[in-house]
Amino acid sequence: MSEIRVTSVVGENGGDRVGLTTGLTVGPLTGTTGIGATITHQGHAQFAGVCTASSSTVSSGNVVIGTAEKGIDFSAQTPTAVSGATATGEVFDHYEEGTWTATLGNVNAPTYEAQGGVYTRIGRMVFCDCTIGVASGLDTSDGSGFQIRGLPFTGSTTGGTVCLFSLGRYTNLLGGKSTSVRNVRFLGDGVILQEGNDSDIAYNECSSSGYLQISFAYMMA
Repeated sequence: MSEIRVTSVVGENGGDRVGLTTGLTVGPLTGTTGIGATITHQGHAQFAGVCTASSSTVSSGNVVIGTAEKGIDFSAQTPTAVSGATATGEVFDHYEEGTWTATLGNVNAPTYEAQGGVYTRIGRMVFCDCTIGVASGLDTSDGSGFQIRGLPFTGSTTGGTVCLFSLGRYTNLLGGKSTSVRNVRFLGDGVILQEGNDSDIAYNECSSSGYLQISFAYMMA
């Protein structure tokens, strides 16, 4: 087997030399096809070069995408051929998990005892849920639509003011309207609860305290 041995390495942008007292070995990738190399220092593999193997395994650590808006390119696949549908992107460039704080919008702030939410973003799709707990003070004289704001990403309303939603275990904050929720009006950064065709559920129809659990799935702008 051919190999190259050196006593120091300098990065492509210069900098201090890294001394390798026992030498560095560059050899072929084992068990793969194509062009590639492994770099070994003191018996430990440090880097695996590019290859055209049919599959690869990362046995430890993470695959790091070093540039924003770059990711895994699926352009070699066959895109949709359905009439009227056009593929506009084939790069998987975002994954994220986190927390967010839900608020009630367009109403005087009540005394909250819970506002916690979690989310997962996969590409342009956002999945999130939250628990809103109001200890007291929700203004039940306000005729505005009952709305939840603070979504972790701004959503798209291009295809209509729509998103997927589901109510959870606790809904008593909605009072007598807890069984009336049928649809939502998606606002991009929040939703208004509705009980039919463009018919908002108003704060003055709900309770001044209680809990609401709800989840959403929507497409980003």
